[in-house]
Amino acid sequence: MACSFNGRGNRMKGDFMSNFLLVEELESFAILIRHAERGSIPSLTHGTNVLLTEKGKQDAQLFGSKLQDMAIGCTYSSPVPRCLQTIHSILDGYGKRDVPVIQSTTLGAPGIYIEDSDLAGRYFLDWGTTATVQRYIETGELEGFKPLISTSKAFLSQICTDLSAFNQNLIYVSHDAVLIPFISYFNDEYFDYKKWLTFLDGAIVARGRDTVSIIRDGKKREIAGGAV
Repeated sequence: MACSFNGRGNRMKGDFMSNFLLVEELESFAILIRHAERGSIPSLTHGTNVLLTEKGKQDAQLFGSKLQDMAIGCTYSSPVPRCLQTIHSILDGYGKRDVPVIQSTTLGAPGIYIEDSDLAGRYFLDWGTTATVQRYIETGELEGFKPLISTSKAFLSQICTDLSAFNQNLIYVSHDAVLIPFISYFNDEYFDYKKWLTFLDGAIVARGRDTVSIIRDGKKREIAGGAV
């Protein structure tokens, strides 16, 4: 069974958790989320060592507590410290710290979409994350980045491979600059300064026998071609 709800009236209401209502009985799923609330990033830095706030840790624990009735077989995290803090806090709330945590540069430092960290890093420092990611999505390419379409398909393929390998549900903790291009491409969703990916938000990739879908904001969208 892909997921279930407990008998204490916790129906996973609200925001991200409501997406689980769309996961079907025989589907396995991967949760893709941005890290929890962090401190402010100093200007003219990448903020690699900026950690979670106390609220961020508590929010991540609460998120994990709402997954207690679901079978999570493995987790993946960006090597950036705040992402590792997030997944460990989620597992604290989940109540099972023995679930494996695999650090993956696909999810950050530098992330799957980055070809050249130095070149791409200049855009992030000069333009900021929002403008850089927007430009990349709009054009499908940017100096220092890999092509948007082929890289998004490769990311999805890796997720499907991971789901097949573990035959259990998975969690991926990453960053806005990784998740927004992926969601934007597969969910045909627009992001800008007024609508950005908030902390502990993201999407679910659900894999059935012959289908792959992305679930976000209470809507399920089947991806043409399935596991690309």
